[in-house]
Amino acid sequence: MREQIALALIDAIESIKNNDILSGAALLGLAGTIIATIWANGKKWLSFIGTRINRLIMFRVTLEYFDDMYWYLETWMQENRSHKYRNVIAYLEDTLVANGKMSLDYDDCPTETEESNKKRPKKIIKYKHHSDFVAIKHNRRRIFIRKNREKNEHASTLKALFYDSFYITCIFGKNTVKSFMDMVLKYNLDKIIESDSVRVLTWNFGQWWSMSGVKLKSIDKVFLNGDKKNIILNDIMIFLKAEKEYLDRGIPYKRGYLLHGPPGNGKTTLAAAIANHLKRDLYSMNLASLGDDDDLIRSFSVLPATDVILLIEDIDTMFESSRKLNKNKVSFSTLLNCLDGVFYRHGMISIMTTNNASKLDAALLRRGRIDIMMEIDNPTENTAKTYVEHFYGGKVSLNGELSGVNLPMSTIQDICIRNNPNTIKQAIENERDGVAANPVDGG
Repeated sequence: MREQIALALIDAIESIKNNDILSGAALLGLAGTIIATIWANGKKWLSFIGTRINRLIMFRVTLEYFDDMYWYLETWMQENRSHKYRNVIAYLEDTLVANGKMSLDYDDCPTETEESNKKRPKKIIKYKHHSDFVAIKHNRRRIFIRKNREKNEHASTLKALFYDSFYITCIFGKNTVKSFMDMVLKYNLDKIIESDSVRVLTWNFGQWWSMSGVKLKSIDKVFLNGDKKNIILNDIMIFLKAEKEYLDRGIPYKRGYLLHGPPGNGKTTLAAAIANHLKRDLYSMNLASLGDDDDLIRSFSVLPATDVILLIEDIDTMFESSRKLNKNKVSFSTLLNCLDGVFYRHGMISIMTTNNASKLDAALLRRGRIDIMMEIDNPTENTAKTYVEHFYGGKVSLNGELSGVNLPMSTIQDICIRNNPNTIKQAIENERDGVAANPVDGG
């Protein structure tokens, strides 16, 4: 009987909502009926009726922390409604100051010592939206956005103890909320298309954090031996066009690369340049900083569903033995499941680097987990010559001076930074003869 009366009242509300002829007096009369009914039958009806009415008149959307739309709304709120914040998180962020002005760019390869000395790192305070309640207008309707911090009862580390969610509600506003969500999505996608910059993110304190002050090299400024750069780029482009073929054949849509070789030759630089070339954000993960398996799984679960390049550096140094992560509780099997098993992300491109591929477990190198292994070794004479002449813009011509020089690219770059075109040949001779090249005035 109680349910029948309540449903009759709710049907009356639905009729009033959809009938423009009924006046406000009808609503007042209905309210009186509800009050009289509750008074006559006791307070135990209040919760039941209130719940049913709330379900009828309120439309609510939940955005969970690990979904892209959560971050899209976070970005839109930060850039369009931050003046409404009343509860925020403050954190420090490094940036650069050049001649008293803030800058977000680091030089790829500074050649002017005096100019580089004008830039210095500085910490600034930034603010993020914390648990709060905000009301905004969209299409002349009022939308209520609440951000809550939830507790993870099963968390095994402090980093994973809490997670955030957005709750968007509107009275009789299903279409309004959907329109708002479409607007937020378009706003972010337009930013991605229009922006030439690529973010670098690192995993810390249970979430991915964007690093400011990072400017990635363009792919044409990466110098590798032979045709290695084009080989990996062509393979990625074939992969990006083959999603349907992967799905039709029941193959996980992902691609894995391992860059190995002596340090200082640009393995990380190549990964970052690929991200810049593809206009994909680079997610850089340090396995040693993870707390446990839950932390690793969570880091993968909140990666964007598409357009991901994941960089795992120096993976050979993470393990004491082949399957035990050094000084951590992350298991080898969980890492494999994240790269290739149940936790992998659709469309993910993963790039791992190592100085010594022979230290890696064969299970990690299995075909399908690692699709291409590529050695990034010391530059040949021709590669080093191309780099040096590019560095000086054709102001120096090397004819045999690099013969017999077997140095990592980072050392050759350092020689170029510390010497001007007139002294570069002598500096190379010194390196070949085992004599440290001293910085030259004016370079």
